[in-house]
Amino acid sequence: MIELRRPAVFHAGERWDLEAADGGPHELGGLRSTPWRGLSFGPRPLARIARLTAGLPLVEACSKAGMLGPDGLELHYGLAYSGCRMSWSCVRGEPTLLELEPRESDPDWPYPGSPDALPLVAFTVAERRGWPAARVGAEFLDGEALGEGEGLVVVPPLRLDGAALWDPEGEAEGVQILFRVRPDAGRVEAWNRCS
Repeated sequence: MIELRRPAVFHAGERWDLEAADGGPHELGGLRSTPWRGLSFGPRPLARIARLTAGLPLVEACSKAGMLGPDGLELHYGLAYSGCRMSWSCVRGEPTLLELEPRESDPDWPYPGSPDALPLVAFTVAERRGWPAARVGAEFLDGEALGEGEGLVVVPPLRLDGAALWDPEGEAEGVQILFRVRPDAGRVEAWNRCS
């Protein structure tokens, strides 16, 4: 897996790198706009990692599939859930949690005093380039290419207005959060791995 310096969206043979920008249309951090359905979890909430809006073809594909609510494509992850793997379905922006391991949060994970919600930071597209689905699979999905219409969002270790995704050890290991977005199935899967 390659080490990214900034969040990236992979879809339809292309890669979009995002960077912080005042007034940008996309966001990292912030709070969930609608409640979760499905599995119970807690006591700490799932963190909103990103919100992607119109202008990215992956978001447009999710819109056509009926996945989006008024706030665009929201991507969440159990930062307070050690080794989290999760998946959810989404219809009109209303998520139903299908899988979450573990289901109980750790009060000191990913580090003591870590926030339940990350600070909200605006992002915009910094660069767009070709990136074949097979290369996405080789770099991030253990050789499995993205399926037709699928997308992958990768968030590297970041600091958002002073708040870190991970502790110094996780940052040093290059822990990335990956979101596999499957518009045709109305489903998102999320996990982490070290670069």
